Amino acid sequence: MAFFEREQYISVERELGHIPCLIEFGPHSTQAVEEFIIRLSERDLAPHAKTDQAAKFLLGTPFYPESALPIPRRGVLRLRLETLDCVTLVYTVIALARSKSLIDFAQNLACLRYRDENSLDSNPDQGTILDFCSESLIVQGVHLGYLRDVTCECVHWSLVRSYSAFERPIQRPEQFDPEKRVVRRKIGSEMIASTFIPTEHLDQVESDNVKSGDILLFTRSKDDQCGNLVSHCAIAVVMDDILTFIHASRNASCRRDVPVNFAGRHTGLFYQGDARIEQLGVSLSYWPTEPDVVAMAEGQNLYGYDDTRIRSLTDYCRNCGFTGVKIMRPC
Repeated sequence: MAFFEREQYISVERELGHIPCLIEFGPHSTQAVEEFIIRLSERDLAPHAKTDQAAKFLLGTPFYPESALPIPRRGVLRLRLETLDCVTLVYTVIALARSKSLIDFAQNLACLRYRDENSLDSNPDQGTILDFCSESLIVQGVHLGYLRDVTCECVHWSLVRSYSAFERPIQRPEQFDPEKRVVRRKIGSEMIASTFIPTEHLDQVESDNVKSGDILLFTRSKDDQCGNLVSHCAIAVVMDDILTFIHASRNASCRRDVPVNFAGRHTGLFYQGDARIEQLGVSLSYWPTEPDVVAMAEGQNLYGYDDTRIRSLTDYCRNCGFTGVKIMRPC
């Protein structure tokens, strides 16, 4: 599966602490990543502020779905900064922000992503990996003390409601997983419910109540339907009293004209070789362009965005079919 031609980097296998790791840092050297972790750990910042800094460190990282990558062999943890998707971005920034070293980074990521960090098995069907955000973030993240649910603190309690979904085993679409593997829950029952702020009440969330670095979990649930309770996730950013977010997107920044030898403002990856259509990857949320569909890749529509106009969380949810947002604060 190839959205575009990407530069090929070398993966390195290395044991960090007691964890065998597949290190895929792309253009980042291992030394540079460790130096960033150390610098961040030494700053006197609240946990949410460190998460915000980790997300900004990863701006411009290309989007690529983890499900399209080869599964690491049993017992091996993938540490990947070369490309990210919306979920792996959130896992990565949480783990980076809590760490003081590369060993800590590996340990934190293993604890968050697996039912048992001492038994790493990334098989989505029978392994120990937690593929549903309702498991890894809402259950595991809170149990570990990595996250705290602050949804009810961000808006009047009467406006919060519970959404539920049946997270039954699902088969990955072929465009995301050529082997069409089945994904199963590893924690709890298939019926899952949690509190969200309904999209129609997001405009009543005061920006002071949400912190840059908070984790945003988006739902499209309409109660008791089959599918994922959480269908997108991001990192909150408060800019000039506008509540927006950083996420990982396969969509594109679109420009009418670009200078000769334009290297890009985001990932530097251009769909169909057209420098006017640059993949956003890890980026802020922006307003859509007209027309909104700007290209096709692997049979999917690619949408265009104007990277000079920041888009609010409320507008994004209203126009992208999300029914609510859950807010988790890093601890």
